[in-house]
Amino acid sequence: MPTVFQFLVRQFLLKLEAVHKELCSGQIDEYDRHFRLLICGGSNTGKSSLLSCFSSEANQSEGTTVLRLDNVNIRIDVREKDEWQPEYVSEFDGVVVVFAADDFKSFENAVEVVRRVQTCDFLPVVMIENKIDLIDDYNYTNKDAIEDCLKKARIRLYR
Repeated sequence: MPTVFQFLVRQFLLKLEAVHKELCSGQIDEYDRHFRLLICGGSNTGKSSLLSCFSSEANQSEGTTVLRLDNVNIRIDVREKDEWQPEYVSEFDGVVVVFAADDFKSFENAVEVVRRVQTCDFLPVVMIENKIDLIDDYNYTNKDAIEDCLKKARIRLYR
């Protein structure tokens, strides 16, 4: 069963095919695909842990993750930022916004980041609720508030 991160990468593959061709035209690379991905979210939301779980290279260079999906080697240059800046639009091919299930303030900040990204030029953005394992009973109070807010804002959430 594919992980959430693998699903996200597949979505980026589908949505960013044209961007990939433009960026990589004339380049020779040992990877079949190359994406620049920004993972942003507040401190202690698990951004680094999320990335380290999916790296297939033991000695990866800083900010680079390699995934193998469907027999395709995908190089993802990843940068972690706590805040979104509009000038990032030209630097990245997609944005993953992370918040912690045990910190409602990080959710509020993540929603604001997604809204700011959506005001820029087309840039795929998804939201990941991380650290669900820290919640003993997932029917915690904030779950309904989170789902209602995201539904109204038409923001896609992955857990």
